[in-house]
Amino acid sequence: VRETFIEKIRSLAQNHASLNSQIVSWSNEQIKYLEVKEDVHSSEEAKKQLSRLAAFATRKSDLTGTDVSSLKQIGQQIRSSKHETQYSKWEYPENKELLSLEKHIDELWQAMESKSDSKKKVLEDDLARYIEFIF
Repeated sequence: VRETFIEKIRSLAQNHASLNSQIVSWSNEQIKYLEVKEDVHSSEEAKKQLSRLAAFATRKSDLTGTDVSSLKQIGQQIRSSKHETQYSKWEYPENKELLSLEKHIDELWQAMESKSDSKKKVLEDDLARYIEFIF
């Protein structure tokens, strides 16, 4: 029973690590996108870039409700799982590392939020400039 329990928790930990890796990879790609200042030379281009930014925000929101939520649920399940009998006791030995991975995701999410806000302001300024230029 104990070995089956340990195997189940280790499998969950592998799922947690894999999901974390996917989220971090996506986040790093998005941060690179958010740090780029596009060359905007028309109101149409500004609208296109604002639309692309809105698509990013929608995807980030979707991931928050799915992958990030799942990651945290799996982490909580692992951290709260303990096997204890009168002869032995076991809990996942790397609980602090799981929390550290989840905290890193939170930090990436905050960074993307800040960078997204900045990018939106710049693009809205670009749009306003070209709309004023037309009139």
